[in-house]
Amino acid sequence: MKKILFPVLQDISSRLAPTVVKLAKALEAEVHLLHIAPPTDSFLESRMRSDREWMTRFAENHLKEVSVHLADVIPGDPAKEIMKYSEEHGMNLIVMATHGRKGIDRFYFGHVAENVVAQASIPVLSINVGKCKTSFLD
Repeated sequence: MKKILFPVLQDISSRLAPTVVKLAKALEAEVHLLHIAPPTDSFLESRMRSDREWMTRFAENHLKEVSVHLADVIPGDPAKEIMKYSEEHGMNLIVMATHGRKGIDRFYFGHVAENVVAQASIPVLSINVGKCKTSFLD
């Protein structure tokens, strides 16, 4: 079975979920949900627990039509952890949302999708959810 890695962000991933579902169905793939928590969070344990609960609800609400593996909530650098998980678990595709930030916001908030695209040895589908109004699979 093919595997799609879907790194999720609480603020934007629900807009990308319909595309992930369509891809998973078309490819007969299992979706792996992964969430990266900031390692500097002083309430890391409680945050990771609440993020795990959120991920479970996210899968139930948005991905119920496909096979889902809840990877985990992992503290660390998002791009590094996405790449590490992808390599360790034999992912075939990474589908991720991007905010499409520019200028100073991009400098301060990083460019995770750009780093993943640059490092990945597998295809990466990066979608700017702020601009994309519909799934290309419609």
